[in-house]
Amino acid sequence: MNVRDISVSGAVTYWSLGWTDRDQLIAESEKRGVSPTWVPAPRAPIATLKSVLDIVHSSTDELVRPLKSRVGYEVVRETRGETSNDYDHIRTVTVEDGLIQAEGSEYLYRDLFAQFRNRLSPEALSGGLVRFVQTVGGVPLRPQGALYWVPEARLSTWQAVGETVEASTVEDSASVYVLRSVTWRPTCSALIWASEPSRAGSP
Repeated sequence: MNVRDISVSGAVTYWSLGWTDRDQLIAESEKRGVSPTWVPAPRAPIATLKSVLDIVHSSTDELVRPLKSRVGYEVVRETRGETSNDYDHIRTVTVEDGLIQAEGSEYLYRDLFAQFRNRLSPEALSGGLVRFVQTVGGVPLRPQGALYWVPEARLSTWQAVGETVEASTVEDSASVYVLRSVTWRPTCSALIWASEPSRAGSP
């Protein structure tokens, strides 16, 4: 067993995230006196376009397929048959230099594209939080991360970032949890034991 002695008080932190607004993350960080350099970069246009197409063409018989050029997608309608399926072209949708081309149907996608271009996925945001928690002295309690200890001296800064995340969530809910601890050695051991994947769902 690996047990680490930490002689100062602090807190355990972990998080559950939703989709967030990137501009709001920056504004909320600055409002709380935290440099927004930790905020992840905007999503790539092609990734944003895929999210938009999945929403607009959510019907089970409409499929979104990537183009070889990697600048867009073809949307097709699938008709299932007894021995083979037929595919009819609906339209090709591409994005270059931030502009959508969709065979005259750009209006179907523009508003959603602008909206999603500024959103960060839970995965992208989590990466930003991992990088930031390390700058405030965060110590991972598991080899794969996801559970950290933050020293008391930097805890207020970390809590400010947590409040920023919670205030900037636009889809699903988000929480950054902070659990204070002083008697650290036994607590740390218990947390490592409880956070093992094999313990998931245990009472």
